[in-house]
Parts: sequence; C-alpha cells; structure tokens
Amino acid sequence: MIAVIGDIVHSRQAKNRGFLQQKLVNLLDLINRNYSGIIASKFGITLGDEFQGLVKKTDGLMQLMDELIFGLYPDRLRIGIGIGGMLTPVNPQISLGADGPAYWAARDAINTIRKSNDYGRVNIFVESERPTSSLGLVNEALAATAFIASNWRDTQVAVMRALLEEGIWSDKFEQKRIAEKMGISSVALSRRLASSGIKLYIRTRSEIERTMEELTHAA
Repeated sequence: MIAVIGDIVHSRQAKNRGFLQQKLVNLLDLINRNYSGIIASKFGITLGDEFQGLVKKTDGLMQLMDELIFGLYPDRLRIGIGIGGMLTPVNPQISLGADGPAYWAARDAINTIRKSNDYGRVNIFVESERPTSSLGLVNEALAATAFIASNWRDTQVAVMRALLEEGIWSDKFEQKRIAEKMGISSVALSRRLASSGIKLYIRTRSEIERTMEELTHAA
C-alpha cells in the first residue's frame, strides 16, 4: 500500500486560515472523486491542517500529488509518501485510525521534509518499509522536479492547472485545445511551455511513478 500524509506549510500564520482549511477540504473531496480508481482509503483531514489517505497503486499517483499541490497554490503543501504494509483493516471511506508500516514510512517522510527541505523547494519525499537502491533516485528526481516548479511564474502554473483540469498527464497533448481553454494564443502557450520545462517535469514525474511501482513490489 501507499500511504500519504500531508500538511499546509505555515498554515498557523495564515491570516485566512479558516478559508484555507475549507479550500483543503474541498480539494480533498475533488481528489476522492477524480482518483477513486486508485484510492484505497479516502483522503481526509486528520488533525488541524494535516490530511492523509491510502492509495493502492502508483499509476496516477504523481498526477494526484500535483492535483493537490497546484490545487492549493499559492499556498504550499508538504507531502510524505510511505510504501509498505498495513496492520489495521483498510476502510475505503475513511483513513483516520489506519496504522501500519506504510503510514510509519509516510510519517518519517514528512518529518524529513520538515527538517530539511532544500531551502523550501522539496515538497514530496518517499520512504519505504523496505528501502531499495532506487529510493534515493526517486527522491532526487522529486527534488529536481520541485526545483523546476519552484521557478514557475503564475502564468506557467496556470498551464499546469489547465492540464490537470483537462485530465491530461502527458507531454503530448493538443496545444490548441489548452490555449483555447486558457484564452491565449497557441504561440503564447508554446512560449510558456518552452520557458517552464513543464513537459520535462511531466516526463520525469511519469518515470518516478514507474520506479515507485518497483518499490511497491519490493515492499
């Protein structure tokens, strides 16, 4: 299983904390609807601004992660992912109270981000019940993609959000369709894609998913 634990960075200092918490609740509801095919136990708030959920396969996991990250933008999330087994029964409707090595690994992962987040750029970290040599590669690739995204302007983030809203998770897509959705020209979209490295970002995240699939089998 793949356990996910996340929280909002510096949420206690937010002037609009109530609005931010409701935004997170709405986002988790959207995630539970859109990714029901890979969710084993629904995402929900566990404590304050912290949330968790359980995923049964990696195919679509990175898209789900970016749905969370860019759904809450410009507020920031940190997310710990744990790969391992479960000691408690899996309740499809609620993940609160679930326990096992997958969640222990996820907790270790999010604590790693809290202690060392590469100047605020790392937002996802993965731990496993049974680490393999490829785990380090996964986390370095996640750090590299987070670094790419940390340099995006709002107009470039808008491209990623448009892709996610259309359910697109590939570097090959009809640019005219996305340009029309965003109300910009195809030339303007091409410039944003070229300057942001979004296609490289998606390709790398897709490779991360495939490597994580191997980690789930090892666990």
